[in-house]
Amino acid sequence: MATKPSKDKAKRPTKTKAVTKTKAVTTTLPVEPVFTPEPQRDTYAVAFCIIATPKDVTPDRLQLCLSTLPKNAQVCILLNSEGPEESLSPIDIDTRERQTIRSREWKWKKGQFSFAKARNLCHEMATKDWAFWIDCDELLCEAQHDGIEYATAAHGGGVGGFHCGQASMTRYTTLASGGDPEYINIKQLRLYRLGCGFAWEGHAHEQIAHSVRGAGYSVVDTTITVIHNGYSQSDAELANRLKRNAKLIGRWLYEHDEAHELAAYYRGVYVRELSAIQNLEKPK
Repeated sequence: MATKPSKDKAKRPTKTKAVTKTKAVTTTLPVEPVFTPEPQRDTYAVAFCIIATPKDVTPDRLQLCLSTLPKNAQVCILLNSEGPEESLSPIDIDTRERQTIRSREWKWKKGQFSFAKARNLCHEMATKDWAFWIDCDELLCEAQHDGIEYATAAHGGGVGGFHCGQASMTRYTTLASGGDPEYINIKQLRLYRLGCGFAWEGHAHEQIAHSVRGAGYSVVDTTITVIHNGYSQSDAELANRLKRNAKLIGRWLYEHDEAHELAAYYRGVYVRELSAIQNLEKPK
């Protein structure tokens, strides 16, 4: 007897649609790297003049001060120290730093140091038309860079110098009266023309404004301000600094006649220095 076929239909294989897998394609536009070029060296209109001692050449003093100056500036550094006799080395030019550094070493004979002479020797190294003096214990805000350069370009030939501010927290102005530290912002002639015969005078608290005006030039006030840290010292360090200044001013008064136009100024400063020293060294 023949076997009946099963009622279950043979399952036909199901046809599956071919699925084509496509890779995600990301289109990237060619992007060229953008580099900010370093400014060309020595293109700033003003030379910055610094007098320093070997002990100032440290990261928290001279190097810190330099880091706040324009990168494309010319910086003139006079390193001074005592020697057996006075000497002045040739100018050394170094472009490995942020700025173009022009430096030389001045050895002064014992008892013959003068801040005015140091500043004059320093600005003689500059090859710019203008000089801006700044010390190792001072800093310049980057926002002031354009203002300094603009001042020299925006005024006529009758302007010989510019007053700037020196901002600091200090006890110096109140030591004579025994007061507490205070914030002060004093006006100083910081920026001046070169090549006009201007010269600094005074062994300490040196002055150049009278030289600028004496040559027939005017001096203009500005809002440019440097930050000064020089009076943030211990009592002993501050006393030594004041004694040094008093000794230098006393020597200047001895060397110059009472009729000198700066004599009255230095007599007043001399008295203030001595009063400050006396109050500083009072028993606590």
